[in-house]
Amino acid sequence: MADEMGDFSHGTINASVGLSTKVYQPKSFNSGTLALAASDGVVLLPVQQITRLQADGGYTYVHQVNGKPQFVCKRIGELHRLLPIDNYFRCHHKHVINLGMVTKLIHN
Repeated sequence: MADEMGDFSHGTINASVGLSTKVYQPKSFNSGTLALAASDGVVLLPVQQITRLQADGGYTYVHQVNGKPQFVCKRIGELHRLLPIDNYFRCHHKHVINLGMVTKLIHN
């Protein structure tokens, strides 16, 4: 089956069942791209295009520079661990921000 469908770094796609999230583990294909399980398959997200993460229960919205959020099947803490520690900061239990995108701090 793996020969027919291709091999991901930690698992394979099974044609009769679909993507098995228990077998497939998110992995960076290179230092700049994350492969993440989404509701409709696997999405490839360039790390530097991620502006912030927003938790929604056991799922996460990944907000990108293009303004289009991507809904992924991973908890925010798991995604945060996949991102470069120097660039991404967990400012709240529901939010991680890309410090390289911050242009202004507002004091309340």
